[in-house]
Amino acid sequence: MTSTRSFRLSGYTQFLYPYWDKGTDSFSIPRARLTLSGELLKNVRFRIQIDGVKRPALIDANVDFLFNPAYSLRIGQYYVPMSLENNTSDS
Repeated sequence: MTSTRSFRLSGYTQFLYPYWDKGTDSFSIPRARLTLSGELLKNVRFRIQIDGVKRPALIDANVDFLFNPAYSLRIGQYYVPMSLENNTSDS
């Protein structure tokens, strides 16, 4: 018997290295995100995203219930797009 559940682990990191001709150079990691997503049941999907730099902090956590191709229900905590900045990917 094979499992029909699928899980995906992904992430990205943003590195910052400002270089100055005369001055102090520095290195920092302003953002390091880790995402786990998958399909729990045939019509139930989830997504969890954390930021490892800020404590770690929960960024997104939601569950999608897919009733049919036209209707679905999403429950959880996620960013609400309020401006172009929230819609623009950090990567």
